[in-house]
Amino acid sequence: MKKTTTLLQKIMLFFFLAFSLIGYAQHFTVTLDNFISTSNTFEVDVILIINTPAEGVRLCGLSTGINFNPAILNGGTPCTTFSNSGCDSWMLIPGTIAPELTVNGGLNTMITGNRANPAGHLRIVQVPMATSLVDLVPGSYRIGRFRFSNTVPWALDSDPELWLSPTNSSPAAGSTNTVVSFSYFGVSSPIMNYTTTFLNPSNEPGVTLGYTQESPMHRAMNIPLATMPSEESEQIATAFPNPFSSTFQLNLTTVSSEMVQVSVYDMLGKLIEDFNVESNGITSFSFGEKYAAGIYNVKVVQGDKTQVIRMIKQ
Repeated sequence: MKKTTTLLQKIMLFFFLAFSLIGYAQHFTVTLDNFISTSNTFEVDVILIINTPAEGVRLCGLSTGINFNPAILNGGTPCTTFSNSGCDSWMLIPGTIAPELTVNGGLNTMITGNRANPAGHLRIVQVPMATSLVDLVPGSYRIGRFRFSNTVPWALDSDPELWLSPTNSSPAAGSTNTVVSFSYFGVSSPIMNYTTTFLNPSNEPGVTLGYTQESPMHRAMNIPLATMPSEESEQIATAFPNPFSSTFQLNLTTVSSEMVQVSVYDMLGKLIEDFNVESNGITSFSFGEKYAAGIYNVKVVQGDKTQVIRMIKQ
């Protein structure tokens, strides 16, 4: 009787786990965020969002690949080997992994292939499976921040057009499908793999992507700084430093006493800030602290004079 009970318990546990796998749908989003660039590098965060269930999951692994517009390379030759040895086109910036993923050893985020094929695919992230990881409740977790370096400056006025691979055959053979490996909250096994093409019991993809080929991450890179007007032109103000990392200072140089209007627009033409300044009052002030990294046009108007200064925040 004792053996029968033990066997029955095992059968019940098996069906409990099986039922959980069928009726306890998971959902993840993998996306990119916080893009910045210099003349020949760009950085971007790879973010995992755990959407469901409410209890969370035990994350065991993640792999993905980023595609880009190869025209940005401008003749440069990024590393094309599959080994980290002697290849540093891609690098994980130290200390950028979410702290929840590093507890007790956590996930060992690493770069498995610094690859830039002609189609513009970069296989960058691979977290190996493990069974002794911390539980993660629904929320956003940074898998890591990665920097890509070109051997020459980016093409002028170029757009990296970053997007994530939905399948292993897009855009070319060898691309990296996006895969999330996990087990249930508090359970080290069974381990499940959800991908951008795998259908879970609800007939929905277990993983969706924040940026796709149809809707890539557009950013402007290597844009020439606006030429500052000469003393003989209709100069109203100067601005520095440019690029800036926190704030920049706008100095009014006009001798007129007319009101000065300052308007700041992002690269999509959205008005970010708008205010008026008495030119016979304060002639120097700082702002831009709350701006996200990117490129901004600062429009300065006084009477019939207009000046536009292009600023870059890193």
